[in-house]
Amino acid sequence: MSLQYRIGEIGWYNFERLVQTLLKVIIGPGVTSFGGSKDRGRDAAYTGSALFPTAQDNWSGKWVFQVKYIDLQDAGGAAARTRLRTSLRIEIKSILSRNDDEVDNYILITDVPLTSDTRDDLTQVATLAGMAGRFHVIDGGE
Repeated sequence: MSLQYRIGEIGWYNFERLVQTLLKVIIGPGVTSFGGSKDRGRDAAYTGSALFPTAQDNWSGKWVFQVKYIDLQDAGGAAARTRLRTSLRIEIKSILSRNDDEVDNYILITDVPLTSDTRDDLTQVATLAGMAGRFHVIDGGE
């Protein structure tokens, strides 16, 4: 039995802060949290290796974490997924152009529950926007 959390009630700021705190625990204390206008498009970053996406398959290199909160009560599921795709397309191009080094691992974390088709679409959006490294999405259902 899984627990259902009321993520939609905490708002974008608290969702971002929660994710940044969890990243420090899951990825490691070396995760740097950002916020505001001088974050170069990132919500968190890390350089090194981590037990992610699984304990057996560890990724390493330069990491960028992007947190996307979309109020599902205002948008609804389908509209939120559309907004997420559009936002990713814009932001990933910006992030890749602002970061001098190549991004090895781009992790998108969102409150929006995704379908398998939407996951595939987001991966394609990232690839078409120039992401040559690994791309992973953690959604509101996880």
